[in-house]
Amino acid sequence: MSLSSPSSYTDAQQILSSTSEQTVCQKPATPHFDFQANDPGSLHAIPSVSYFRISEDGKKALPVHPLKEISYKTGEGYNVIAEIIGGQAQKTELDEETGRVTPNVKNEKLRYVSFLPYPAALYGSIPQTVSDKQKGGDGDPLDVFIISSPADHNRLPGQVLCDIRIVGAIDMRDGGEHDVKLIGIAPDSPLSQVKTLNELEKNHPGILEVLETWLRNYKGPAGGVEIKGRLNEKEALHLIEEGHLDWQQEQTRP
Repeated sequence: MSLSSPSSYTDAQQILSSTSEQTVCQKPATPHFDFQANDPGSLHAIPSVSYFRISEDGKKALPVHPLKEISYKTGEGYNVIAEIIGGQAQKTELDEETGRVTPNVKNEKLRYVSFLPYPAALYGSIPQTVSDKQKGGDGDPLDVFIISSPADHNRLPGQVLCDIRIVGAIDMRDGGEHDVKLIGIAPDSPLSQVKTLNELEKNHPGILEVLETWLRNYKGPAGGVEIKGRLNEKEALHLIEEGHLDWQQEQTRP
């Protein structure tokens, strides 16, 4: 595998997290923070992105765990790690141990959506957050549907998008567990002026209905998915901050 930055990804924004919870969106050419395109070397592997930090002596590539080391925030927006690209039918996810995007495998078989492929440009997770199992959640990082520019269809799973504005959420239960799907708007999205759930519903009717219909059906007729309603932008932001606090507490548990 090459540790260089492929030229086709030179427009990808990268995140460098510091201990003070500040983040800097950087081009991948930085000598201190970079990413690699992973070559799929087996049947279950997929093209994806990993992050690493160059050691101070410039001799080592130190792996970066995106869920733990990339801050959940960028200024007034949020960072989202892409797990699935719009139009993708194969289910892929972030491995919480390695931080790598891997195929979802069940009974030694790759898993695929039992409906139309994923809608929206990107689907991913906010790092340093959790839907706490002790509060009825699924124990995973908070999920986000990102409405962004068509160019984002060229991204790879594992890449980080920064400055995502959260405008609301779909309140969902999956198998009885709380599994809210946040709605995010990318800075370069055609909908970049949308700031609230009401604006999204009023000025772009149909988007939320499409996502809700897809969520009800993507696991098939017996999928166990229930749509309980919608959360406005303030409720969604509160959920993220609570999820970050829960993640911090989780790090201290034995």
